[in-house]
Amino acid sequence: MATGAICSTFDITITGSGGLNAAGDLNVAKTFTATRAFTIVGVSCNNIASAASTLTITNAGVTLTGSTAAPPTAAAATVQSQANGFGATQTITIVGGSACDVAEGAAVVITAGANTVTRVILHCVASGLGEAITVS
Repeated sequence: MATGAICSTFDITITGSGGLNAAGDLNVAKTFTATRAFTIVGVSCNNIASAASTLTITNAGVTLTGSTAAPPTAAAATVQSQANGFGATQTITIVGGSACDVAEGAAVVITAGANTVTRVILHCVASGLGEAITVS
C-alpha cells in the first residue's frame, strides 16, 4: 500500500565562493549545523564543467548520497558533465531511509569532487514527512 503526507517543503541552497557560473570551493568539505529537524527528500546540483564529478553528503557522519547501482548504496553520487545534455541543474542519487533524517543539531557535510560543482540544493520537508494521509 502506498503512503502519503501533507507537508511544507523547503530548500537549503549551498553556493560555492565563485557563484553559480564560476568555479568555487565546494570541492572542500562545507559543513552546516541543522537548526531544526528535517528530512532530505532530494538533492540537485550544478556542474559547469565538461567533465563529470562526484558529490558526497553526510548527515551526522552517515553518507546519504548514493551510487549508480540498483539499488543505490551509500557512496559518492555521480554528477554528470554539462556535455551529456542534462543541462545546468541535475538530480543526484540519495539512498533514503534514516540517512536522510537530519536531527536538530546534526552536522551536514557537503563535498564535491571538483570545484566546478558550483551549487548544491537540498530539497527538504518537515521531520516525519508531515501529516499522514490515506492513499488507496
